[in-house]
Amino acid sequence: MNLGLFVVSSLIFVTTCEANGPRTVREVESLIRENLPVGSDRVRVIQVLSDRGIATSGLQARSGTVYAIIRTTAGGPQSESAIAMEFFFDEGGRLLRHEVREVPARP
Repeated sequence: MNLGLFVVSSLIFVTTCEANGPRTVREVESLIRENLPVGSDRVRVIQVLSDRGIATSGLQARSGTVYAIIRTTAGGPQSESAIAMEFFFDEGGRLLRHEVREVPARP
């Protein structure tokens, strides 16, 4: 399966951020820095995101990656921008690194 298609299909399962959750890349990075240090387990990552209204794809067993997205950002209406997150884990389920980026939202 094409990785791009895999990521897109994984993101189908995520929902938008609640009004009180982070709405900028800077706020998301701050949330991760303060709550999810390297070595955090995947259950903690999913819980921290969920507690802020950010649904995730859950663990993708094949890749060991958790995907999340915030579709409504401070930068524009839902249809203009989104914040995509990827969390990468080792074989033991511990966080190795993450990536956060603003992307064009697609309806």
